[in-house]
Amino acid sequence: MKAIVVPANPGQPCTLRTLDPASWHRQLAQLLGDATTPAATVERAVYDRDALLWVDGDGAGRRPPNPRATRYVFGHSDSAARRGLDVGHPSYWLYGTVIITGPDDAGAPDDAPQRLRMYFNV
Repeated sequence: MKAIVVPANPGQPCTLRTLDPASWHRQLAQLLGDATTPAATVERAVYDRDALLWVDGDGAGRRPPNPRATRYVFGHSDSAARRGLDVGHPSYWLYGTVIITGPDDAGAPDDAPQRLRMYFNV
């Protein structure tokens, strides 16, 4: 499964990673973690019909804000379009690394949508 990795640090490039379907949850926990917390609490956030965003559920108090992922959510997601969200003044931030996959027909993770690969330049 192809996943987009969006680091919180805007100086680091977004990347496209291949996750093993048999161990994707463990791999997400490792990618969302860092040196101080190697295995993050994986939580799913849904802002689009064709994409799943994966975040560290405990990231708000211990990870830096992720401006690229937050800008996407508040400016370009299906949710932003429906609610008229303000990208310049988000009501909250996504924190730490954010990973994006697509959902399959059953809602399980699948390849990240092509439109988001283009948006994040991966």
